[in-house]
Amino acid sequence: MILSLQSQKIPLKEIVVIDDGSEDKTSEIANNNNCYLVKNSSNLGRGYSRNLGVKNSTSEFILFCDSSNLIRHDFTEKAILHFEDPLVSAVFGRIKNEKSLNDRYSRWRGRHLFREHLPQRKDVHPVNCLITYAVVLRKDAIEAVGNFNEGLKKCEDIDLGKRLSDQGFKILSDPSLCAYSIRRETMFSLCLRFNRWFSNDSEKSFRVFPTFWNTLRSCYGIYAKEDLKSRDFGSFIISLIMPFWLTAIGLFSPRKLN
Repeated sequence: MILSLQSQKIPLKEIVVIDDGSEDKTSEIANNNNCYLVKNSSNLGRGYSRNLGVKNSTSEFILFCDSSNLIRHDFTEKAILHFEDPLVSAVFGRIKNEKSLNDRYSRWRGRHLFREHLPQRKDVHPVNCLITYAVVLRKDAIEAVGNFNEGLKKCEDIDLGKRLSDQGFKILSDPSLCAYSIRRETMFSLCLRFNRWFSNDSEKSFRVFPTFWNTLRSCYGIYAKEDLKSRDFGSFIISLIMPFWLTAIGLFSPRKLN
């Protein structure tokens, strides 16, 4: 991810890495690549960490990019053009699997979360939601509505997007902007991502039975059928077991989902 940021046509003034209590080599990689490192003492969540990212940035515009994603070298060059309109607060685009990923978990994610197989709009258009897997934000607009809610462990972008829209700021989707996920999922991590994507910021805790029935309807009524249509039997199995696996996590490891 850092290399794709360093290769931007419009050079970035700074790269701030928020290490949210990781147990991997995040801090070492950040230091080795001359990034400004902010290290949380423990895992404090997405809202807290994004809030820190805004506070520690000294630039007028902020590019957020998840550590598991890559962006093309012209991402910021294309995005920054939209900010000629002073009411534009954020610009983002699509997300896809990086082309080398073709395992069953990546295929399932690409089809059912990223919706890669569906026709997409080709025009730049306003939206009422904010998605932050790769996004350029106007700092003063974010601060004007109170920054990311540091108490939210998920849906922090949805919450901020609502406040931006309520205050009259514009959020744009530009299909020419794309993030490429390089993360290799497991069944466990795929369940966590699925739950995060389809939660909302008003849900303070994981609700076992409503989540089970909603997931069952989606997986059996839509996803499994799409897998069979694509003759993707590996993904089909994932669709069949997803409701039960997600429910088991909610019962035995609820903190992972909240």
